[in-house]
Amino acid sequence: MRSQARNKVVMNGYQCRAVRAWLGWTQEELAQMAGVGLSTLKDFEKADRKTIPAIVNQIQRMFEEVGVEFTRDEDAQRIGMSIKVDLSSAVMRSVRRREFDRSNKVDQA
Repeated sequence: MRSQARNKVVMNGYQCRAVRAWLGWTQEELAQMAGVGLSTLKDFEKADRKTIPAIVNQIQRMFEEVGVEFTRDEDAQRIGMSIKVDLSSAVMRSVRRREFDRSNKVDQA
């Protein structure tokens, strides 16, 4: 029996962009939350370059924390996503993040 880690579906850049947009997150917000560079995220979403698996995992974890699951059919021919997100918590997280960012900018001034 294969381990669950081996069966994990790794998202691609197109899924990343779709889920991010569905959640209403900007590229800047996701990059900051995931702790990755903005240019890295932009390139990943456009499939402009091969992204290090650890970076993809960081980004994917952010989505999984709010209830997004990446899926594939049994013969691994199609991939998809299942979104089980409490929008109020995702929206509130985004609002809190924006308030935090604004307060940090004021503190730095």
